[in-house]
Amino acid sequence: MPNNNSEIFHNQVSILHKQQPPLIAGIFLVGNMLAYILWGHADNGLILGWLAVVDIYIAIRLVRLWCYHQKKNSADFKPSYWAWEIGIASVFSGCLWGCSAFLFIDFNDPVYAAVIIVMLASMIAGCLASSSVFPPAYIGFAVPCTLLSALALIIEPAEGSNYLAMLAVGFMLINLVYCRNFYFTIKDSIRLRLEHVSLLEQLSIEKEHAESANISKSKFLAAASHDLRQPVHALSIFTDALKNMQDTPMGVKNLSDKISRSVLGLRSLFDSLLDISKLDAETVDINQEHYNIKTQCEDLLASLKPQAIGKGLALTMDLALISYHCIVVSDQILVGRILSNLLTNAINYTDAGSVTVMITEHDESIRISVIDTGKGIPDKDIDNIFDEYHQLHNPERDRNKGLGLGLSICRRLAKLLQTEIAVDSLVDQGTTFSFELPKGMIEQITPERQTSLSAAASFLSQRRILLIDDEQDIREAMTTLLQQWGCTDLLCAADQFEACDLVQTQGKPDVIISDYRLPNNRTGIEAVHSLYKTMNQSIPTLLITGDTGPQAMKAINQSGLLLLHKPVAPAKLKLALNTLLEQ
Repeated sequence: MPNNNSEIFHNQVSILHKQQPPLIAGIFLVGNMLAYILWGHADNGLILGWLAVVDIYIAIRLVRLWCYHQKKNSADFKPSYWAWEIGIASVFSGCLWGCSAFLFIDFNDPVYAAVIIVMLASMIAGCLASSSVFPPAYIGFAVPCTLLSALALIIEPAEGSNYLAMLAVGFMLINLVYCRNFYFTIKDSIRLRLEHVSLLEQLSIEKEHAESANISKSKFLAAASHDLRQPVHALSIFTDALKNMQDTPMGVKNLSDKISRSVLGLRSLFDSLLDISKLDAETVDINQEHYNIKTQCEDLLASLKPQAIGKGLALTMDLALISYHCIVVSDQILVGRILSNLLTNAINYTDAGSVTVMITEHDESIRISVIDTGKGIPDKDIDNIFDEYHQLHNPERDRNKGLGLGLSICRRLAKLLQTEIAVDSLVDQGTTFSFELPKGMIEQITPERQTSLSAAASFLSQRRILLIDDEQDIREAMTTLLQQWGCTDLLCAADQFEACDLVQTQGKPDVIISDYRLPNNRTGIEAVHSLYKTMNQSIPTLLITGDTGPQAMKAINQSGLLLLHKPVAPAKLKLALNTLLEQ
């Protein structure tokens, strides 16, 4: 915090000089006005001589003011010199105006005498505001001006002039008190302003540090996320391949099932981080469609039923206040993500009772509510539950209850869908999360495309697949899985150059599967485009990545390639390959 007196004084001098132009203009106007009024009523020679001195003083002050502005930013600038220069000039100005009383006051002509006294009093009062920032400047003007005027009144033999002299001195003393008060007020305001500026500078520095730390954290998380996803991706593929192997002992199958459940938990955590990354990168597309929300809720409840049964919870749907069709218009995938997070949260934080999805109909919208009989949320925590990584009732940080990202993701997805998530909760009674979606029309529903996924060994028979990945473990895992799906013509490459060589020697593939991050700072997008150029045509391509950084998300989104995120569920991989082969 600045409490440097020299910096404060420097600001005082700056304010003092900013007040000089209006002060000099006032001296010029009042001086010439006085000369005009007195012309012919006093000695015209004295008037011209006095006015000439006033104008010379004004010219000198203007020159010195110009010099000040030339010097104020130089290294050898001395604020005290320029402040005391004005102080000395003020003494001369005070004497000059005080002399006007000696020269021109004549009580034989009381009107003109009154004019002079009023003008002098006005000058003394007017300088108070402009010179109080440096009291010697005001004192230098007010004291000689007042004392010379009072002396002139005392010498004047007119009746009552002595009283006027005493009033003038009293007026001066009052103004000196005001000057002192103004001085401290101005000085305090300068100190506060400097402290405010210093705080803003510190805040700016701290903000830069925080932004830098946040960028570093994001880079670290992106790198860590990618590096962690690689082995989990390989593990997921190996586990699925193990489960599908013929003549696998039952004990090994049971063990592989347990490993699969652990991998599924890891995949869920990674998906939450991925959702946050997509939202941060602003790469979430909104695809509005008319669809049956009831069917979507039923599918979600069916998928979560084993988890609810494992905790002894009833998982139900209430359609008492809804018409038959339950058609909404929104993004089915994003709505599903919101509902999945809300339902998973409700199951995780409910120890006994039930979790219910209630669908109610309004004039223009349909409200979907997730109601649980859990511990409830205290009023003081309701505003915080949507913050990232904020969790209630999980001091042990049980990973089965997630990372504390679910509700944050829900709120941000709801905002994209132009709706809001409302919360109603009572401690020890339960919580209700609800949101509304606009009604849709049943005639606008697009018939679902039925995709037949053959589980037979012929799924990839007579198909040539090119796999590009620099991780040996992933190439081996993918080779095992694809061979189980019937692929006998598989080309594996570690980078784009090896892939180009394989295409030139072995022929064009039917599908390309490429990792996004490849050796030598190259990307899968670059590799694929290089292959397209080599083959003089584009090939159905699947991009797989463990990157979740905003830049990577934007680049992949702009490429238009089909994308899967590591760790990839084999079922999703099969669906993606089937989609590409149908093109």
